[in-house]
Amino acid sequence: MKIFIELRDHDEIVHREFEWVVTGNGEISDLREQIKLVFSIDQIYQQLFYNGELIRADTAVEAGLVDKDTCVVKHNMCTNWQVYIGLIKKLQDLTSFGVTEDRRKIALLARPNLSILDSSRFFLTYPSLQLIRVDIETKLGFLVHNVAKYLKRSVMAYYKQLFPNENVKIQNTPTNSAGVHLGVIVHIDNKPSFYAKTLGNIPIVEEEEFDFLNGTKVDLVEIFVYVLLNLTGLGPNDVHIIPEVSKCDMIFISTKIIDLFHTASGVSIKQMLDPSTSSTPKDVVIDAEMKLQLRIISSLLCLSDLQTNKGNFGIVEPQSVEDNENQGPRKLAVVDFGINLRLIDEEPAIFTSKIDISYLKTFLEKIDILKNIYAAREKMISDPALRNNENVNKNTFNRYFERLEKALLNFLCKT
Repeated sequence: MKIFIELRDHDEIVHREFEWVVTGNGEISDLREQIKLVFSIDQIYQQLFYNGELIRADTAVEAGLVDKDTCVVKHNMCTNWQVYIGLIKKLQDLTSFGVTEDRRKIALLARPNLSILDSSRFFLTYPSLQLIRVDIETKLGFLVHNVAKYLKRSVMAYYKQLFPNENVKIQNTPTNSAGVHLGVIVHIDNKPSFYAKTLGNIPIVEEEEFDFLNGTKVDLVEIFVYVLLNLTGLGPNDVHIIPEVSKCDMIFISTKIIDLFHTASGVSIKQMLDPSTSSTPKDVVIDAEMKLQLRIISSLLCLSDLQTNKGNFGIVEPQSVEDNENQGPRKLAVVDFGINLRLIDEEPAIFTSKIDISYLKTFLEKIDILKNIYAAREKMISDPALRNNENVNKNTFNRYFERLEKALLNFLCKT
């Protein structure tokens, strides 16, 4: 007995076919193995139909198949492809001119279906549909990926409002400069004054922290750390939370450029703004006390790469310093960092280490850490850009803050 096996999609279009030569009663498990080999569909994703009905029998005889009948096979993720195509059609049917927020939201809503299709190897089964996908992404991908445009126009609008009588210009960060974020330099009256960037991607710690409509939630933890470093005197002088101008809940962060700052690797602000500048890197010495301070804040705030990346921290010379030969008092400054959220359920290791406890307490009291964590939280959540923004990782931040608060209270009260 021969059975014709047809591979079809959601529109019942036949993509490929083969003949199954049945032996005995025709074990359906044998058929599924052949389908896997010929159509590249793992058995878990196979749907078999006969006369429009799903085949649930164990053999061809039990299913009622007879010689020269046709059995239809579909990848069970065809529904996701159908949803994706339906959303794209709705997007294309919109008559609004330009890159509207409604169009972007539909594009973002459609994207997760592609992740599911990729993980199930759907396009290996239907290579012709892969061509349709590529064509769609080529034509409409800018709706999702044009974050650079959102960043520039939002930063420009923000600083024009902040400095209505000044000349505001936006400069792309040099392509060969350090850092993994998409960022821009803001010039106020032709002076580089602020750096603005996208927030980093956060790991999905809890299922509810991921929003398919707007992508990853706004990372309150990263914003909080920037504000806290500012209040404690360990970071930039100013921190600005910038909303996306189309009111789509996207947030950017901006910090004031620190004059007379050199990274630990010896790179000056001038060199960071223009890496082509021919200048010998300054010999920057991070003394033992500064290294200890970096270790403390890294442990407290779950900062993953602060101590190892010399581009993330450095020193600020006093305003009176005129040249590199002057060895006056210097200040530690942190300008960038990564956050390891896997540590938010663990006690900071610094409190169980062999560090000098008296110095640890003195340092924490010097930067008024307990007062400043509450002040940083209040300043962040009361900011107009976040006050009514629901697209934030609130649960993760609460866990992060509770860990920090509990650890500090326990340590400072005991000592």
